[in-house]
Amino acid sequence: LDNEEFTGRDYVFCEQGEDSRLRYGGCRQMTMVRNKAWKLVHYLGTDTDQGELYSLTDDPGEHNNLWENKEFLNKKRELIDRILEWSLESSLQTQGWSDRIK
Repeated sequence: LDNEEFTGRDYVFCEQGEDSRLRYGGCRQMTMVRNKAWKLVHYLGTDTDQGELYSLTDDPGEHNNLWENKEFLNKKRELIDRILEWSLESSLQTQGWSDRIK
């Protein structure tokens, strides 16, 4: 806004709770992480390990879900680990937030 250079974030996260249960196969929570090259959506609370993984470089329209493709298992694990790290960091940063409300 002040004509300053903006580099943006390395990752962007999004989560949606149980209100998505009917639409997404009964999952309790969906969490998404993406960077410029990859997008992963993890469905928590499903009977099987379910999710979506897309190479945004090769498939910007997100038509080819790579979640089950063993060739991308390391990328899937890397992004799930990033979600876990973000979740832990968020818990620490928001700890006691309601104590600050007067």
